[in-house]
This record gives sequence, C-alpha cells and structure tokens, in this order.
Amino acid sequence: MALKELRETPKNVLIGLKQLKYLLENETNIPKDMPKNNERWLMNFLRLCKFYPESAKEKILRHLELKKKFSNFLKNSQIIDLKDFKGKNFFYVLKQED
Repeated sequence: MALKELRETPKNVLIGLKQLKYLLENETNIPKDMPKNNERWLMNFLRLCKFYPESAKEKILRHLELKKKFSNFLKNSQIIDLKDFKGKNFFYVLKQED
C-alpha cells in the first residue's frame, strides 16, 4: 500500500529526503531550532505529500507559520499527527494520548 498510495520506494525516500534538506537549507524563513536534519520529522511531511519535496517544503512552512501564529495555544501541546483537509490547506492538532 505504501508503495502504491504514497510512492514510498527506497529511491523516492532517499531522493526526497536529500532534496527536502537542500530546499530547507536555502530557506531563510525558518527558525534555527527547526529539526531540518531530523529525517524522521521530515518523513512525516514527505509521506503527507507523496514524496514530492517541494510540496513537503510548503507544508513545513505552513506548519511553522501556524506554530508561530498560535504559539500560546500550542505551548503545551505536541503535534503528533498532521492531516491536510483536501484543498483547504488546514492542519489540526490531535491531543497526545497517555
């Protein structure tokens, strides 16, 4: 299923991570503490975007913008699942279960 639905092949994973890291290195609007070298964190966005690095970069930038805009709301929350409302470009935060 991951291969068909997400295009998650070993080749796409390697290329996607490499290109996404490169795109983020050249981005000036991201905070210094963003985990841009954390492959597990980056994979969340790549899977969400079917391993298209440019789309994943845009999702990351929207995520960071929302995190900054709603920092008081998210202060004690952990984003554990990002879902894209089809065509709406919204994210929502799910409460972490204990």
